[in-house]
Amino acid sequence: MRSALLSLTVLASIVALPAFSQIEPTTYEAVDATGKVIGPVTTITSDRGIVPLVVDGHLIPVLLNRNFLDSTRSSLIYFASTDCSGQGYIDWSSPSFILGPYAIVTSSNSVYAGPRDQPRISIDYRSALAPGSDECEAVIGNLFPASAVSFVRNLNPPFQPPFDIRATGAPSAVSVPAVGLTGLAILASALTVLAFRRMRAARSPQNVSRSL
Repeated sequence: MRSALLSLTVLASIVALPAFSQIEPTTYEAVDATGKVIGPVTTITSDRGIVPLVVDGHLIPVLLNRNFLDSTRSSLIYFASTDCSGQGYIDWSSPSFILGPYAIVTSSNSVYAGPRDQPRISIDYRSALAPGSDECEAVIGNLFPASAVSFVRNLNPPFQPPFDIRATGAPSAVSVPAVGLTGLAILASALTVLAFRRMRAARSPQNVSRSL
């Protein structure tokens, strides 16, 4: 019995040693369908991320969706024409915005941008372009305050959907204790076997005769 208890003590000591897992801090980058890096991701949620880009001199925070790119304000571009041609305008209502007006529309991820310091005007529009859609929408209305934006360039190409986000590395790893469920199960099994053997030994004829 002493031998069994000693073995069980050793087993319990081994099993009770804390297991360790690793938590690794990381950064993220956005990539396109070909694996081409779009840029670092500064903000990430469950379904999208924000990638800051400089597009022909314009600072553009790009909202990365799975199948298209968008601006963080998800703006339509409005036109006075009926076929989405000519000067474009967007709702850039606050003069305190730190960035100039911009929008990303169509499946070509077309960037439109304009100067930050410009007068806000009122326009009557008759068509509009939307993010991720190639259709020139027939819409009629008035926009005030409106800021003028002009076509800069397409982002598709060079970047092809679908887009994805991946980790770029771990600066340092942190080891943390983890509960060893397998070890606890082994210890519980061993205790059960020992208890069963002790019960059988107590009921044996030899032990009964000794008690008499």
